[in-house]
Amino acid sequence: MIQGSIDELDRSRVRGWARDMAHPNAPVTLLVSAQGRLLGRVVANTVRADLVAADIGDGRFAFDVTFYPPLSPARSWLIHVRAEGSGDHLPGSPVRLPASNEFNTAARHALSAMLDGFASDADLDDRIGFLATERDRMLQRRANRKRGPSQPGPARRALVVDHQVPAPDHDGGSSAIMSHMRSLQRLGYQVSFAAPAMDGNATVLEQAGIICCQRPWYATVEEVLRREADGFDVVYLHRVSVASAYATLVRQSQPRAHLVYSVADLHHLRLMRQAEYEDRPELLPEAERLRAHELWCGRVADAVVTHSTAEADLLRPVLGAGKVHVVAWSMPLRPSRRTFGERSGAVLLGHFAHPPNVAAAWVLRDEILPLLQREDPSIRCMLVGDALPPGLQAPCPGLEHAGHAASLDDLFDRVRLTVAPLPFGAGVKGKVLASLTAGVPCVCSPIAAEGIGLPPRLQDLVVHDAAEAVRLIVRLHNDEPYHARLAKRCLAFANRAFSDQALDTALQHAVGGSRTGERRRGGEGE
Repeated sequence: MIQGSIDELDRSRVRGWARDMAHPNAPVTLLVSAQGRLLGRVVANTVRADLVAADIGDGRFAFDVTFYPPLSPARSWLIHVRAEGSGDHLPGSPVRLPASNEFNTAARHALSAMLDGFASDADLDDRIGFLATERDRMLQRRANRKRGPSQPGPARRALVVDHQVPAPDHDGGSSAIMSHMRSLQRLGYQVSFAAPAMDGNATVLEQAGIICCQRPWYATVEEVLRREADGFDVVYLHRVSVASAYATLVRQSQPRAHLVYSVADLHHLRLMRQAEYEDRPELLPEAERLRAHELWCGRVADAVVTHSTAEADLLRPVLGAGKVHVVAWSMPLRPSRRTFGERSGAVLLGHFAHPPNVAAAWVLRDEILPLLQREDPSIRCMLVGDALPPGLQAPCPGLEHAGHAASLDDLFDRVRLTVAPLPFGAGVKGKVLASLTAGVPCVCSPIAAEGIGLPPRLQDLVVHDAAEAVRLIVRLHNDEPYHARLAKRCLAFANRAFSDQALDTALQHAVGGSRTGERRRGGEGE
């Protein structure tokens, strides 16, 4: 008679203890089998503390058998554990392991062991090919399920493509694209996001309920478009580099989608202005190349979105008035939490990897600050932002280098005004919008104010040279009633122009209604 038990059994191992009562001090040899196949032969002679504590002899009756390869979870197994000599079953034997579709640890071990057991390079290639095919099939099934009728949420789907994961705290373009994606959600779309470089922090997207098309589910933007063939109602391509890379593929893979090209800003216009300002004619061929790309993208798209009224005026005569839409981005009002007397100084805000911001910083340092030091040396200015070039980091009277601002709210609570003396650039400037929504007046060059649509009551903020800039900086900094009037006007304008409602209305016009396939095919040759 065999005494003992099976304490643990799965598809990779069996563990327990056994004792032959006819020979209680002799170890038992056990045979473990399933469906006539020997899985293991083991001597039950390992000491186990619980057996010693239970006063079962000297406790040397434990066994542990590992199955190699593990048993497949796809079929049922009847496991026998018997004494080798007598053939007696261990109590609890046989045990049936039912088939299971659960992809648990045992299933993973079993699959891994099967794949490891190759005998030749050809066998290995065969298994790799099988896995590649199965992976592709399962990823396609996942894509199909995400747009199937059983999925909850909005019936309409939008795909937004940008060059990288948005980082709203670092640049205006990221703030704009996040704002537009939230607007698409409010308009009833389930929004997905893809980028050629999905290696940034996607937390901000996930927290907003935006589906991130990233590894391991999608390796490239092309793969998103292929797997999700004809799955989107709107495809929104942000920036000329993205639109020129993917517009044709969108037309092929998403025949019913309304294709929106968001220019962000007209790159060719910025480069042409830079060439003129810096006297660098070698930049002009690249500007012409970009212009051709931007106009091609505009012609291929169903709708063209620009944040700037000035750029819309440039595009409409070429692309057609009905195709071009001015769509700003929404920004919540965040008026300063501190009084005028608790704040001081001015700030130039921007990411200094962007050439216009670098040029603006030099204008502030070399043209404005010397005059400001003579007029009122108590007014200090700050440069705030990443990637400040070494030349601008040199000490300068009245100028502080503050680096990246972790919180714009805290920054605007410290200063009385901002400055944006950009000598060239394009598009709407996020730094200016941020200042307006905080009720912090911004001293702007005409380029910095361009396209925002400042009302007449805020035209005082636009200056044309360093002397004008200094006069306005000094007045805003030292004249509290004047500052209060302009701060109030900034908030009123921002509340009207950059609200969620204003954005949703404008974006609805840009994405509303997709063309038929026949009309779209005709439009491609425009």
